[in-house]
Amino acid sequence: MIKDIIVTIFLLFCFSGCATTDNPREGGLFGGLYGMSTGAYEQRLKSRSKEVERQNENAEKLQQESTNLENVLEFQEKTLADEKQRVAQMEKDLAQIWKEIGQYNADSAQKKSQVASLQAKIQALQDRLKSQQTAISKLDRDGGCNADPIRCRMLEQERERLSMEFKKLSDYQSALSEATN
Repeated sequence: MIKDIIVTIFLLFCFSGCATTDNPREGGLFGGLYGMSTGAYEQRLKSRSKEVERQNENAEKLQQESTNLENVLEFQEKTLADEKQRVAQMEKDLAQIWKEIGQYNADSAQKKSQVASLQAKIQALQDRLKSQQTAISKLDRDGGCNADPIRCRMLEQERERLSMEFKKLSDYQSALSEATN
């Protein structure tokens, strides 16, 4: 019996030297018993759960930010498409004016001078319009309004100015047309 007690004490002494850890993949049987008895496993599980929860919150924030950025990009792409459509309409209107100018038959030197002046102004307007179209195309290739919002705003202002000038020229052309008929 003393022999059994000595063997038991010896075994306890040997096993007490084993390393213990709160990691369930390490430590063996005694490490596992140690982790369960001290609550280290539960503490590790809570810590991991908090980390997963934090990562999920970050993922939600990033998803929301991504959705917001997609909405902004969609709006800016629509604005750019609208600008392209307006420029195309202006080009169409300018082509119509050129057609009408070709039909006029100015009989006096003054009216011929006015027609030439109007043609020069329309040509200058067409050149500026082509320049704006080139700038819009370049802006579109570079990423649209999202890439350079200041440049996009400047192009919109220039388009508005050109539209007003186009209207004035169109009115002038209409008045000239009535005078020649």
